[in-house]
Amino acid sequence: MPKTISIRRSLLTNLVAIVLLLGSAIVIMMALRTRSAVMGLSGSLIQQASRRTDVKLRSFFEPVTRQVEGLRAWGRTGVVDIDDPDQLRRLLTPLLEEIPWSSAVFVADDRGRELLLRASEEGWTTRETRRDEWGDKALVHEWNRNTSELTSREEAFEYDPRTRPWYQDTVRELEVAEQQGTLPGVHWTEPYLFFSTGRPGITASGAFRNAGGGISVVGMDIALAEISRFTSSIKLLDEGSVFVLTEDNRLIGLPRNPNRELEMMEMEELLLKHPEELGTKAARDASERLLRSADQWQKPIRMVSEGEPWWGHVHPYQLTPDQRLLIGVAIPEDDILGKVKAQRYWVVAITLGVLGLAVWRAAKMAKGYSRPVEMLVQESERISTGDLEPGPPIRSRITEVRQLAVAHDHMREGLKTKLKLEHDLQLARQIQESALPETLPEIAGFDLSAWSQPADETGGDSYDVIGLKDAADGSFTLTEGVAERALLLLADATGHGIGPALSVMQLRAMIRMAVRVGADLSGIAAKINQQLHADLPQERFITAWIGLLDGPSRTLTPFSAGQAPLLHYVAAEDSCRVLDSNAIPFGLFPVMKVAIPPPISLAPGDLYAVLSDGFFEAKDPVGKEFGTARVIEVIRRHRQDSAVEILQRIRSATEEFTKGAPLDDDRTLIIIKRN
Repeated sequence: MPKTISIRRSLLTNLVAIVLLLGSAIVIMMALRTRSAVMGLSGSLIQQASRRTDVKLRSFFEPVTRQVEGLRAWGRTGVVDIDDPDQLRRLLTPLLEEIPWSSAVFVADDRGRELLLRASEEGWTTRETRRDEWGDKALVHEWNRNTSELTSREEAFEYDPRTRPWYQDTVRELEVAEQQGTLPGVHWTEPYLFFSTGRPGITASGAFRNAGGGISVVGMDIALAEISRFTSSIKLLDEGSVFVLTEDNRLIGLPRNPNRELEMMEMEELLLKHPEELGTKAARDASERLLRSADQWQKPIRMVSEGEPWWGHVHPYQLTPDQRLLIGVAIPEDDILGKVKAQRYWVVAITLGVLGLAVWRAAKMAKGYSRPVEMLVQESERISTGDLEPGPPIRSRITEVRQLAVAHDHMREGLKTKLKLEHDLQLARQIQESALPETLPEIAGFDLSAWSQPADETGGDSYDVIGLKDAADGSFTLTEGVAERALLLLADATGHGIGPALSVMQLRAMIRMAVRVGADLSGIAAKINQQLHADLPQERFITAWIGLLDGPSRTLTPFSAGQAPLLHYVAAEDSCRVLDSNAIPFGLFPVMKVAIPPPISLAPGDLYAVLSDGFFEAKDPVGKEFGTARVIEVIRRHRQDSAVEILQRIRSATEEFTKGAPLDDDRTLIIIKRN
């Protein structure tokens, strides 16, 4: 007769065996997986540090790039005038206030003149040099922000901005861009020591043709110590660190010093040096080993420094298409293993205890867990069908289950809010689209076409075509049918979304009202600028083109407030003229100088095209812009087509160039063609 065994003993024997087997398996697996865990943990820490540093660098460099681009755009329209130092100081001061890590902003030209504005603890300092007039002298003005006291002095200063690398490189890029018919980008210098202060920094600059036909350069000096302030504050376990290098292996972001926090002057003394000059093994050996590794960009690599293993990685940060920085991360393996070893011992101990209680608690807990979870599943299925009404209450003593129940309620309310927001955005887009003319007026001798597409639900671009039909009593009426004349509008507000959409809708409404009361083109422009300056937030503006098309005289009278370039194809010459704007954008200043240019006579086959910058600045996958030259090429190739067909050709060429990438800016286009 087989020997019997009690249930208690059977369970105890089997559970003990299971516990021993499971515990042994865990210990073996922990030993086998230690290296994998180290690699995974190091990869996660390194990835987080690299991503965080990448985001910080973007927030450091990109605002400066935008400000320099804005300064250059103002320079083309004559706002940036080096002959008016007081007005220029007032224009440049907000730029330094907006970007605290910028040490100076300047304007220079090809006559050796420069105006530099630098912030200090007491206030502001401007240094004005005029090499062609004053020689080795400079005029310095200092403003005290507390006392409003102004002091001026003349000092010896042997300096010519035309000899500086930022000037020469930027001018060279401008000349190349002019030969290619494109717009140059913002130029970033290699990190260097500033001429005046000797502090390590980097300069962003952009060149343009000034009103006199000469070359001017605007730029900003950026102190590199701010990057080190960030990288040296990142703590990765005990001795891990993050640092930023140039491609020639010079430090512009210092690693953390585990012993003490560096002062600003200490940081600046170490910047632009090679890692081996710091004496810290993390930066020295990591940079050397990582930059020599064949797979440095793909994954973290293991290296040995002074007998100690480290994990490190290098991540490239693309500053410009031709210039990049390197983000380096290094962590000692002992820092990582310390956590893994502790986890291994704790897992073994906890496993033995938990398995002993698991059987006893399993049956009791099953019901307590399963019932509320089943109800949550039912609620999830009901929400997935679109039923967002509250269900029966889910009660449980389990904190996580209760939190999940609360999360369900929050998700339900969030979905309701999101659905309402999406509905409101759709309604806003419908309102904006309904404001666009459904049909364009017919003007004898002309073929008109217009189109707009927002980058978001609502956009900052808009257009309008207002037909004007003469009456017998000398007045006129607005018409969507046959008209003798038409007033055309293309407006582009800074940014895109609800705010810019409201701004351009306001501009369109003001245009319509001005036309109804019979205002002339110069009066319309002046009043619109005055009202927009009062309504728009600071540093917001609207570029706009307004054109009066006269059918009987076959002429177009255009006015552009910051909207450029404008394209006029002349059929008789088979060439396209690129026209600039007539004034600064609407809303920048309370008073705008309005000078309406003479009418343009449009001969048969001539074409006039107005495009928002969403076309010219559309980028391909490598960051290259579509540009003016490609638009002109499309117009010349399809000059025999109708206005609608030419518009569609430009749209198709832009989409093909960007490889179907989502829009990063609104796109609007008006085509006027003489039949």
